[in-house]
Amino acid sequence: MQATVCPEMIQLKARGYLHTWAQYGLTLSAAAFFDDTPSLQIDQSPVIRRFYQRTPPRHTKYVTQLYDALAEATAARRTMRHMDRTFRPDFAQEIEDTPENLEYGQLTSAQKGMRGISAEMRLVVDTPDLPTLQQHATDLGREKRFKARITRVRRSKAWGDLGDLKRELLDLWTEERNTLAKEVMQDIEAQRKQQRKR
Repeated sequence: MQATVCPEMIQLKARGYLHTWAQYGLTLSAAAFFDDTPSLQIDQSPVIRRFYQRTPPRHTKYVTQLYDALAEATAARRTMRHMDRTFRPDFAQEIEDTPENLEYGQLTSAQKGMRGISAEMRLVVDTPDLPTLQQHATDLGREKRFKARITRVRRSKAWGDLGDLKRELLDLWTEERNTLAKEVMQDIEAQRKQQRKR
């Protein structure tokens, strides 16, 4: 049986390959020509990234679960309010006792924490020079939970390089985000198990 090759398929594949190589070129040129960008991790290098796993991972199942649970809780809360406004309190009462609605407060609190972490990451990326970033890192090191990590970074060669220091601080905040999401989702899962036992 002979495969049929149509012009659209060739065009689609050509676009895909060219886009990929253009993306590689932009990534490498940004790293080479702009001193204030975070250093690339080995898993961000073209072709090589297929063989390495990022540490800390940029996305974890807990981060995904947290945002999914937040969307469900927000939808439940909005539906409940709509039912109250449209004079259907019996439906609103049913929704009020669902796990999605009961988890709303905890999830919105976690969302504020995630937003705070995202703001810290943007601050690191936008910092224009090494002394300002070193001062920011020093201030972070005064917090007990970051002290050991910042001390280790100060002793490494990353302390004297803007891109490497940005990478270290971004990794620190990525770990914080992943830990926050894991703790919240494990706590919610434990609460759900307790409710199922009742």
